[in-house]
Formats: sequence, C-alpha cells, structure tokens
Amino acid sequence: MDWKAAWRREKKLKMGIQKIAKHIISDELEENAHPEKVEDVIFWALEYYADNYPQPTWGKTIAKSIVSRIKEEEAVYERENN
Repeated sequence: MDWKAAWRREKKLKMGIQKIAKHIISDELEENAHPEKVEDVIFWALEYYADNYPQPTWGKTIAKSIVSRIKEEEAVYERENN
C-alpha cells in the first residue's frame, strides 16, 4: 500500500463511514478540478432526483428543498445585481 492509500485509509477510519461522502463532496467542491463546476453537477443531480424520483421520500423532499433554496437565492442575486 502506497503512502496515499495508507493516509486515505487512516483518514476514513478516523472520520467514520457517515462522513466519507461529506468529506469527498467537500474536497471535490474545493478542488473543482473537472470540466464542469462540481456545484452545478450536484445541483443538476438534486434537481433531477427531485423532479423524477417516482415515490415521495425524505430524500426527494430534501432535494426539492435544496433546489428551491438555490433557485430563490439566485433570483434574489439576479434582481439585486441586474
């Protein structure tokens, strides 16, 4: 095992399984080393899930709430800056 793999393993053990996704998403947002903005991809995924998941679930409700908050804040920004 190389040093990076060992470091990642140790870090994951310390943070616990529940925080791995949060940590990776935070890293991806910070690094933003992809052709598309990571925050845009996350938004699109949440919007798709909120609009297309066939059953009502807490996940769908939360996704709708996050998408709604983002759209509201973007509208406020547009009004104030245009």
